[in-house]
Amino acid sequence: MKKIIFLTLSLLTLFSNSYADEERHFRERHFVEFHDRDVHCFHPRELRVWERGRWIQATRGGLYGWWWVIGPRWFYYTAPIYPYPMMVSERVVFVNATPPVSPVPPTYVSPQATTIVPPSPPMYVSPQATTVVPSSPPPAIQMRYFCPSLNGYYPEIAQCPEPWRRVNAIPPGPIAR
Repeated sequence: MKKIIFLTLSLLTLFSNSYADEERHFRERHFVEFHDRDVHCFHPRELRVWERGRWIQATRGGLYGWWWVIGPRWFYYTAPIYPYPMMVSERVVFVNATPPVSPVPPTYVSPQATTIVPPSPPMYVSPQATTVVPSSPPPAIQMRYFCPSLNGYYPEIAQCPEPWRRVNAIPPGPIAR
């Protein structure tokens, strides 16, 4: 009986150590693989880790903005992207400890209201003193997140069983009246 218990405990210890090594190896390498990658290319474990991140509006490394926080890694974005960023930011700050959450909740920004507006083009003056204005930039594109399997959009659908698809908030073409 003692031999069976000893053998069982030995096997459990052996398998638990190899599993812990595998998890440690994943934790050590998965953040490196996040950089400059599309979320759709993630390994399922990486996606689970990425989805568990959270938005914090703060200043880190001299940058004020929205940060997608995963453990000690803070990924910089100019605005929150819901349900989570689809591309990994190139700006990453490593923080030793996560700061306490502020008592004031961060401002909620709806994905439909997120608009990126490029700066206005500079004005040039020709030698004949006539003003030349370059053509105005195209209007900023508003994006929404669509869940194909549930045939609906975020935030009406909170969770999608597959990756969210980014779609234009306003369909292209003339608006029918």
